[in-house]
Amino acid sequence: MSTINIQEALDNLGQQVSKIAEENRVFKLHEESLQKFVQNLGDYISPEDWGMIYNTIDDIFIKEVMKDWGSNLFPKDFKF
Repeated sequence: MSTINIQEALDNLGQQVSKIAEENRVFKLHEESLQKFVQNLGDYISPEDWGMIYNTIDDIFIKEVMKDWGSNLFPKDFKF
């Protein structure tokens, strides 16, 4: 490999790393915002409604998010 080819490869790699770093930063911002949103729902949704929503959802990922980020929103005796 010539010096020019190595430099091009390093430049391309640097661009890809920068792109991935920016995507990761945006993802973390979205995740933090969604987590705060779920936590704030407790001001508007009763524990019984939160449990009813959980039981009517089929998407396992959403159920996991509800349990992880909104565990405090479930009724005290809720059975998963």
